[in-house]
Amino acid sequence: MRFAIILSLICLLLGGCSLTPMEQTPVVDPGAMLHLYLQPLPQEVRSLELRIATLSARRSDGKEFPLLAASVELNPAQRIGRQTKLLSRQLPPGDYLGISLLVDQATQSSEEGPLALLTETEPLLLSNPFQIRADQATALFISLSPDRLVTDGFRLTAKFSLWSSQPPLTGLKGLISHPAAGSVSFFEKKSPLIFSVLALGQRPSGLTLDQTRQRAYVALTQEDAIVAIDLVRQQIERKIRLRPGDRPQWLDLSEDGRRLLVSLPGSNALGIIDTQLFRERQRVHFVTRPTDVIRAAGNARAYIILPEANGLALIDTERGNIDASVSLPETPTFGSLSSDGELLVLLTETAPDLLMLESKSLQLRGRVFVGYGATCLASADNGLLYVGLQSGEVQVIDPRVALAIDQFRVGGAVQDLVPDRIENSLFVLTDRQQLEKYDLISKRKLASLELGMAGFELTLMGEK
Repeated sequence: MRFAIILSLICLLLGGCSLTPMEQTPVVDPGAMLHLYLQPLPQEVRSLELRIATLSARRSDGKEFPLLAASVELNPAQRIGRQTKLLSRQLPPGDYLGISLLVDQATQSSEEGPLALLTETEPLLLSNPFQIRADQATALFISLSPDRLVTDGFRLTAKFSLWSSQPPLTGLKGLISHPAAGSVSFFEKKSPLIFSVLALGQRPSGLTLDQTRQRAYVALTQEDAIVAIDLVRQQIERKIRLRPGDRPQWLDLSEDGRRLLVSLPGSNALGIIDTQLFRERQRVHFVTRPTDVIRAAGNARAYIILPEANGLALIDTERGNIDASVSLPETPTFGSLSSDGELLVLLTETAPDLLMLESKSLQLRGRVFVGYGATCLASADNGLLYVGLQSGEVQVIDPRVALAIDQFRVGGAVQDLVPDRIENSLFVLTDRQQLEKYDLISKRKLASLELGMAGFELTLMGEK
């Protein structure tokens, strides 16, 4: 009780403080959107360079809708084994016959230098009927066959094809939320390759998975709503309306999947949603706005971070009560439980250290120096913690000795990271609109995926 009183006083005194707000980017209507991807190119194209002059969508009435504002230079050698996002464009709803494509320039490397190849003069229709709907996004994929790319030594005879992806097994799926695009991307973990894009609404942000029911929940911050997604069919199952101004952002799920925990910064509250009835069951109010919500070990409790009060609260999610609260020496931003559930590890905004608290007593147990600019962290089954930094580094922390034991660089400032316990790998979402996959033992980059859209959070089927 003493801690709760102290925390309340601090909240009142510091009510005017705030974290640096997330950069606001324009939000587009996610519906009637075509997302076009170039699939990984074969080794046989290594000596070629191509220029795509025309890409257009041909509607069933024959009308063409240009998709490119300017020609696209392709250096296929840079795209071997790598999926590329070509474009995202809104189209008039309706039925379409396929995509028209024209490569108007092509060269092939030779011992004498680049050799210009003869190309087609008229666009070719890549036939694959598809439908554009006002309330949906459509993902299509262009592939290039490795057979007979060049004929007679001077004629480009590359064969492109257009197709719709078949979803992988549900256990191999991952999701990324895209606030500005109003959508989530689905990717296959092993490749990794995008296989679908789902339009959701205004500013999807935090997300969490129900592994047992094969369902995802996504916060729609600007709509004051939560979307439930069927992961088998990649379809919206239900939309849960909250109160105006709630601005839901971060989510977590009780261990039994019956209660969805939603931080509501706009209302200074934690919402507790019944996932069987798809409605809000109760809420817990605070003096200042909450950020991250972290499910505690067991089924009934959760930690709520209150950065403006330098505080942390432990919530009984069954009764809707604050069981305990504590004032911290630094401003916490996000947190994660250690793999054994004994420690709660917090990122801080005002110090270069991680704070390690005993998960039951909330007593400060120690600090770990990681430097300023830590943006996210996650625990893995190997007992280690992985901390992403704005500098483009990932630090590896052993909480048992309270030390950073390793670090490695990634392809940009780290937005989010999630270990995959099935493949013993680490997925890293960067500010360069890329998803990268690393081996947790060698720290070697296994794959890189161009998203073409800024991501907010990622999650994987198969994670705890």
